[in-house]
Amino acid sequence: LCQAKATGRWQASPVASASEALVLRREALDRLLGPLATGEWIEDSKVSALLERLGCSLQPQRDEDGQVSHWSVQVPPARQLDLQR
Repeated sequence: LCQAKATGRWQASPVASASEALVLRREALDRLLGPLATGEWIEDSKVSALLERLGCSLQPQRDEDGQVSHWSVQVPPARQLDLQR
């Protein structure tokens, strides 16, 4: 068009950097998503599997009954804009 040559790469987003872990509370997740069509709630293992597929690393935190109360979630830089809010 105007004899310009593109060099390098350009990205219109903040510079990717490591961020501190987010806390995903079980109670907040249940309130946001609600029960499944069957009336059951999403299983902890399913929540973990879905977050791991998105590239997150996570640590479940359990209460005194052994139930997951929340997850500490490390979001990868490439997913920060859509997973952090």
